[in-house]
Amino acid sequence: MAIYLIDYENVHEKGLTGIETLHPNDVLCLLYSNAAQSLTIDTMAYLTGSGAEVQYFKCLGSGKNYLDFQLSTVLGLMAGSRKDNEFVIISGDKGFQSLVDFWDGQIYLERKFRCRLQATIAGGEVKGKAAAKKTTAAKTKAAGAKETASAKAAGGKKAANAKTTGGKATKNDKTAVKNGKSAKGATAKKSDNSAGTAEKTIELIPMQEKQKAVAEMPERKQAAGSAAAEVSTDASKKSKSTLQNLGILSIAESVRKKVRSTVKELELLPKDYTAIYNNFLKASSEAELKNRMMQSIGREKGAQTYEKTLEIYRDLTGKSK
Repeated sequence: MAIYLIDYENVHEKGLTGIETLHPNDVLCLLYSNAAQSLTIDTMAYLTGSGAEVQYFKCLGSGKNYLDFQLSTVLGLMAGSRKDNEFVIISGDKGFQSLVDFWDGQIYLERKFRCRLQATIAGGEVKGKAAAKKTTAAKTKAAGAKETASAKAAGGKKAANAKTTGGKATKNDKTAVKNGKSAKGATAKKSDNSAGTAEKTIELIPMQEKQKAVAEMPERKQAAGSAAAEVSTDASKKSKSTLQNLGILSIAESVRKKVRSTVKELELLPKDYTAIYNNFLKASSEAELKNRMMQSIGREKGAQTYEKTLEIYRDLTGKSK
């Protein structure tokens, strides 16, 4: 499915909106720092209950773009070590558009990658270059209108002064006023034409992007279908020792009670028990089970949990000694 890379220092908990929609095959990489490292209990419950694989990366250093560079590194690591080909960067930082420009449509290791930037897991547009150009054009148009208004006000003041001083404008004065109006009209017309050109340029950019997206849509669907077929083929080749391949899609309550009784002395948290059940379902070997326990519960307690629950796992997979 998809790998979500969370710039938690930028989006905080708001960026996790939509976490309940995660698929069990999704991966969530949460990058945080000392400046942003708190989660509510409700959010933690969604994280552990979604079934998605959650990985935490703490950035100990500080400085401009410190976490951003590490997020870029994690993306490259995932691209080279996993079979997933869809990446979603969750951040309000428009600088990550450079990663999207590089990875979206990139073919690497015989896979075509997809990459996008959004404000939350549920979606949300992050303003990019087109929005910046539109803002610049609007400012230019406003400045032109202000300049035209100032010129018009100055001309009116000059005409009023001439009327007060001379009573009647001479023929030359009238000619000068007429010429002034013509010049101002030409300036206003030129300003309008310039503004119109800027507006056309703004409309052209998103149209090109839309045409490009429409043109690439069949190709992306085909690539997604190929990736899904590849994953399906790999899954069929896995050993029949995994619970899912044995038709076990959830952990029975009797097994859960046995697990709780076995690891009671470790004083685990509720989320740790949820992690144990998910690790049972996802592990394709005993070695992978141990790694998952150590990643999700902690190195020391994870290793202890693995040792205590290994026989329960073997009973489920039919490998009990």
